[in-house]
Amino acid sequence: MRDTIGASLVRAGVLGEQDLDAALAEQARTGERLGAVLVRLNLATEDRIARVLAAQLGFPVVRLAERPPDPRAARLIPEAVARAHVCIGLELDGRSLTIAFADPLQFGLVQELESRTGCRIRTTVAPAAEIVGALDTTFGTPPQVHAERVDAGEDVGGATLQAETSPAERLDALIDGAGSASDVHFDPLPGRIVVRHRMDGELIVAGELSVDAYEALVAHVKRSARMDERETRLPQEGWLRIAKAGGERAFQVSTIRTLYGEKIRLRAAGPPRLPPTLDALGMSERDIERLVLSLRGPSGLVLAVGPSGSGRTTTICAALSGLDIQSRDVIALGDHAEYDLRGVTQVPIATSRAEALDAALRQDPDIVLVDTLDDGEAAVRAVQAVQNGCLVVSTVTADDAAGAVQRLVDFEIDRPSVVSALAAVITQRLVRRLCRHCRRRHELSDDTRRRLDLSPAESGDETFDKGPGCAACAHTGYRGRVGLFEVMPVRGAARAHLAVGEFDRARAAVAAAGVTTLQEDALVKMMSGTTSADELLRVVGAIGGARRLCAACGFPVSGDFVACPRCGGRLGGSCARCGRALLPAWRFCPYCG
Repeated sequence: MRDTIGASLVRAGVLGEQDLDAALAEQARTGERLGAVLVRLNLATEDRIARVLAAQLGFPVVRLAERPPDPRAARLIPEAVARAHVCIGLELDGRSLTIAFADPLQFGLVQELESRTGCRIRTTVAPAAEIVGALDTTFGTPPQVHAERVDAGEDVGGATLQAETSPAERLDALIDGAGSASDVHFDPLPGRIVVRHRMDGELIVAGELSVDAYEALVAHVKRSARMDERETRLPQEGWLRIAKAGGERAFQVSTIRTLYGEKIRLRAAGPPRLPPTLDALGMSERDIERLVLSLRGPSGLVLAVGPSGSGRTTTICAALSGLDIQSRDVIALGDHAEYDLRGVTQVPIATSRAEALDAALRQDPDIVLVDTLDDGEAAVRAVQAVQNGCLVVSTVTADDAAGAVQRLVDFEIDRPSVVSALAAVITQRLVRRLCRHCRRRHELSDDTRRRLDLSPAESGDETFDKGPGCAACAHTGYRGRVGLFEVMPVRGAARAHLAVGEFDRARAAVAAAGVTTLQEDALVKMMSGTTSADELLRVVGAIGGARRLCAACGFPVSGDFVACPRCGGRLGGSCARCGRALLPAWRFCPYCG
């Protein structure tokens, strides 16, 4: 603020440097506008502030008692925006809108209002008290909601925040109230700030903040994250570290401008921890075998694909941590070390992924893990590394294996090179687990059966659904998340079909080999009560197409099942001696001989 209102008043001789320092300190404590602080401390009058700013910027000064606003012009600006930024529309002349500002230095707001109204803005300056009075005349006196809320304290995530709470204390209380949430969102809305927590992938409203309190909080977060406090137009990113009794907590901070203020997201980023096991993520034993077999190969490209936030990085880290890598040199490249990979050389990316990958390859590693290949140059380097005999493990944002191939082809890598490099593709999604303490039995509706392509014989009379909530699940009905997986080895007929873009035939070849599709895995997890039908439809969508069913009772079964979980009947294609699943072309069991 020193080079805006305060600096202008200092240059005009209205304020001294010490007065400005005192006013800025008071503003940081209370979260008020600087002009309001100066008036309250008797350091300047509103009329003097308006005249100094207008003179220095060349804007005309208006007295609203002599020039009352045209209600049509005043109502072009939303009341919440006008009150938050102390401005009011005065006159509408064709496509030109004259606005009176208490602070005419809000150039970003002027651009936003021009975009919103479709008018060219003419700026004038008026004392803040006169603008507030004109707003009350136009819109009516606002109810004293904010004053009452601040006097009584604000309830956010179970923590009561008193009016005299400092921004640092307020932030601590908000973070404590978030508990185990992965993200905290501050969403500016007309006249209020909504606080939401992301729990198990879903956003839950946790409470509200007053606009004044939020402005002070934004300033504190930006200072703590070493971001530019004065920059409100452009998005910013930074890191926030807060000392707690149990150790330091770190958050990735990002801001973006909205019409009603800056939106902030805090994303929890704790110290690196050991990755979970693949079976803990929800991957079946047979899929783990397929994945490990691909990772033991001398070279190839193993990709985890899915939308952002589907747990792809966790999967590839879990896969590597389960390997015996004592005799192999493994290098992992990433922006942030989320997991502690024992026996792996973890390297932060200081420049670009392509350059980091080049540097890693000069070390002649056996395996390179790259956090993502959603970058053309890095994808090219990865395919070249595979062609030179390296095993590369990474992620790509795509819906499935076909989408992953097309994504790499879009990076101007020829399709035969992409397909020949691929060793396996893991398609995955994340769904919320039903809370086992409060889940309840539920009969599927006809509409749900239709969207899941289930007959009554397949689904039975009922399955499990979200319960009323309990203390174990924070009254959400869900607790934790589980993965839905499809592990597709790329070889034989599947590779040949992918090379010529025949994706449907490639999937048919994989299904014939006994691979469990993502949809089949989703149905099995729903039938077993791991997740609900609503959650499955939310994440996967409607399901159709042929699936593997028990011949005796018609129940959906996974590709690695040897017996039906409903009727207990042995499924075709399994060894009578060891029970392992067999492929149709096999005449002998390769597991027990």
